[in-house]
Amino acid sequence: METVGVIGGGQMGSQIAALAAMAGYETHVYDSDSENLKSKIKFTEDNLLNLIDKGRYEKSKLDNFKEHLHSSESIDETINKKSFVIEAVVERLDIKLEIFENISKKLDEKTISEIEKEISENVNGTIKLKSKVDETLIGGIVLQIGSLMIDTSI
Repeated sequence: METVGVIGGGQMGSQIAALAAMAGYETHVYDSDSENLKSKIKFTEDNLLNLIDKGRYEKSKLDNFKEHLHSSESIDETINKKSFVIEAVVERLDIKLEIFENISKKLDEKTISEIEKEISENVNGTIKLKSKVDETLIGGIVLQIGSLMIDTSI
């Protein structure tokens, strides 16, 4: 099953997390302001109830929301063993840099193995990744195969 982590529980992040949970994805959301996050989740639940009463959503969406949406106590809990992580924090470079640095150091062997598999299929060969953290990058990935370089870093 696909799992989703959302870092940032403000207006945008809480709604992204809610939609993922409503779709049936196991979803963890983290915000440094836990009280604000609780209020956003409550606001979303109240809106869902209203939309169900109006016949715009089925009750199953609310059931999924309640079953699959979890508030996390830390960024680590939010990103651990997730298929997909979304950053939706305030537009401050210092905060984003701290989050991207934290996430980039937590690639597990399964994630690296999946990246190797995807790339191998696309180049019709077998590759073995050498993973290292480049402290000069904000985030992304730089892939080099022989003289071919694909740079999606920032």
